[in-house]
Amino acid sequence: MLPTRVGWRFVVLYALAYTGTWIALLTPVLITIALKVRQLTPGEAATNHSLVLSIGAFFALASNPLFGRLSDRTTSRFGMRRPWLIGGVLGGAVALLVVARAETIATVLMGWCLAQLSFNAVLAALVAVLPDQVPTEQRGTVAGVLGTCMPLGQLAGTYVVQAVAGSTLAMFMVPALIGAAAILLLAVTLPDRRLDSTQPVRDTVSWYWVAADADGRFELGGLDDRRYTLRVLDPKTLQSTTSQPVQAGDHDVRIEMPAPALFAKLAGRITTVGDRPVAGVSLQLRTTCFETHTRVRLDGT
Repeated sequence: MLPTRVGWRFVVLYALAYTGTWIALLTPVLITIALKVRQLTPGEAATNHSLVLSIGAFFALASNPLFGRLSDRTTSRFGMRRPWLIGGVLGGAVALLVVARAETIATVLMGWCLAQLSFNAVLAALVAVLPDQVPTEQRGTVAGVLGTCMPLGQLAGTYVVQAVAGSTLAMFMVPALIGAAAILLLAVTLPDRRLDSTQPVRDTVSWYWVAADADGRFELGGLDDRRYTLRVLDPKTLQSTTSQPVQAGDHDVRIEMPAPALFAKLAGRITTVGDRPVAGVSLQLRTTCFETHTRVRLDGT
């Protein structure tokens, strides 16, 4: 279950991590990649600059949903998001060092694609922190604070580059180190979710089926913090029951199914229109589910 409310300490650290990520990622996009490309190939700077940024953008487009999906399925003892925050920012810092030290456009391109992969792993994890940690009634406020982080990152990156303009290495690495410090600070203090490795994660929760054990007990894991409707289907009788909405995290849910009234058997004959018996044909029993609606009791009785 989510905490009742998150404090401003968490919001500030979260916003600093977002801002630091944009400082590290957008400063090369806006300023330093162009300077590096012009330094290496002054006669073809425009063409090579466009090449590096466009291919890097493709890596960003593909990697963000990929790493988001992977973080949703991470069962590390360190949590679901923390490994991607730490691994992503360290990989991004190394990638920007490669770009800063590059002597060819191919090396710049390779380093920048690695940087896009790494920092988009960070961004995917940061986006997921919002529903993981922030209650519904605060998400609009926190999202509004996070919305200021990108322009702040752009402004801060510009001033950082101006302050260290005499060194190409510093123009790449100082923004990267500022971003790394902010992201690592959040990663260390984050009360990260841990996914139970014994519970499957389904792509579509509405089709998440589990079987009850001999005592009628069930357990569903890997759910978002919201309300769900449960549907129970008895495969022997085809009787179905739909519950009232229940909150993820409840442990004393009890769903009652009415006792079915069944006939002992169903018998008859198969004939032609002329009343001649037809032997050897197959007969399949089909029916709609007998559906009832039941109340959910949370008292554990």
